[in-house]
Amino acid sequence: MESNSVSFIHTVLSATKKEYGADCKYLPRWRLVKLVCLAADYLDDDSINRGWYKHGYYSFITDEILKQLPLRKNLRATKIPKEQVDKELSTKIIPFLRTNKTNFISEQSTFLHWVHYELPPEEYKEFYKFSDLFLESLKNLSDTRIQVSKEPYNDIADLISSYYPFLKHVDTDVLDVFSNFVDLFEDMLLTSQTRKLALKGMKRIIQNIQEFYYEDIYTGLPPFRQTVIGDEKEEEIGIYSKNLDNKLKDAISQIEDTSKILKEKNLSPTINDYRKLYCEN
Repeated sequence: MESNSVSFIHTVLSATKKEYGADCKYLPRWRLVKLVCLAADYLDDDSINRGWYKHGYYSFITDEILKQLPLRKNLRATKIPKEQVDKELSTKIIPFLRTNKTNFISEQSTFLHWVHYELPPEEYKEFYKFSDLFLESLKNLSDTRIQVSKEPYNDIADLISSYYPFLKHVDTDVLDVFSNFVDLFEDMLLTSQTRKLALKGMKRIIQNIQEFYYEDIYTGLPPFRQTVIGDEKEEEIGIYSKNLDNKLKDAISQIEDTSKILKEKNLSPTINDYRKLYCEN
């Protein structure tokens, strides 16, 4: 089946190079993965296993095949082997490429808006909306150039409360780790808010929290398992599940280590911090 996948991917890339020409410079690997997934939808081709993942439509096997090409900085600089290009399929894909060219070569914020807010299945659009908001909030808290709120705990707590209703698809073991992470993160922000401690002094801790949230915990939140399709979707789910198991182990360890650091630095909330918070609110 992998030979079918390779043929499909090479054909799509070859057709895209011919159709987009110099504009292929706007197509790095992460955009091409989505292009291949959407092309498979258009042609109803299930040789490509695909589902909705961290940043939209994704295929593990497509990503691996693109790495093996090897894909250079973008599609324009990459040579596509001609041996497995299907000429008939190349012709069939042209209408799809022409219809979606504006989206695929658009600047990054426009492309991400299309991928995250317009393309996902209706039941998961709010998930991607709040995922992006939460990731952006984490990033802003660690960026000393950005003026953060004087009530970071209140702001994050409100955002997470809005996020939770759209995590109903998440497996229990993943949701437990996410909840433990949230407790840890909110505790740190609560201490900062009630003691009026500048988050700049916690920059390194926040950056570490941001990193292991994105790399480990967030891996398990998107609806990949629920949306994956393809002839060998069970294999794709297997790759995903094995990767996720390792990520969750890392996340649990990181949460424990960060909790110890907060206690050592006297940044864990006390009963007085909770009293002060409730008095303020």
